[in-house]
Amino acid sequence: MTDTTMTEDAAAPADAPDEESLIPPELAAAVGREMDPSRARVEAEGVRRMADIFDVRDAALDAALASNDRAFDLPPWAIYSISRPQRIETPGIDPWNTLIAAEELHIVSPLRLEDRVHIAQRIAGLQERIGGRVGHSLFIHIDWSYRRIEGRPGNEQIGPEVARVRHTMAHFRGRHTGE
Repeated sequence: MTDTTMTEDAAAPADAPDEESLIPPELAAAVGREMDPSRARVEAEGVRRMADIFDVRDAALDAALASNDRAFDLPPWAIYSISRPQRIETPGIDPWNTLIAAEELHIVSPLRLEDRVHIAQRIAGLQERIGGRVGHSLFIHIDWSYRRIEGRPGNEQIGPEVARVRHTMAHFRGRHTGE
C-alpha cells in the first residue's frame, strides 16, 4: 500500500505508480487557504434541539435555556448547534463519492447563549492512499476555527478562539458502499 500525504507545508504528492491521483488541482491549490468565513449566534432553540438529539436530560441546562441565561457555560456539544449549517468546501470533489471518516472536537472555552461566533474553514491537508481494503482513497482534513465576536455591531472584533473542529472526509474514485 502506498500512502501519500500533502499538507500546506508540503509539495504535491508523487505520482502513484498504479493509478492516477485523486487530488484535483483546485483542491491541491486550496490546501491552507481560508475559505469564505461565516458567522453564527448561539441560540437556545438550537441548543435545545441538540440536547434532544443527544438525549441529554439536565435540569440546570433546561433552566438556563428557559431563562436565556447568558452566563451559563454550555456543554461542549453545544458547538454542534451552530456548526451543522456550515457548508464543507472541497473544490473538485464529488460529494456523492465521499464519506465522513472522523471528527475531532477541541473546546478552548465554553460557549454561552447569544455568543456571536466567527467561523473560518480551511483545508488543512490531504492524504492519498493507494491499495488497502477500500482501494484508492483520498482523506481530506478540514479545520474549522470558531472565534468569539466581541464588541457591538460597527465596532466588532474577532476575539479568541473558543473551539476547533477537524473534520476528515474519505473520498473514493467511485461510489463507496459505506462498509
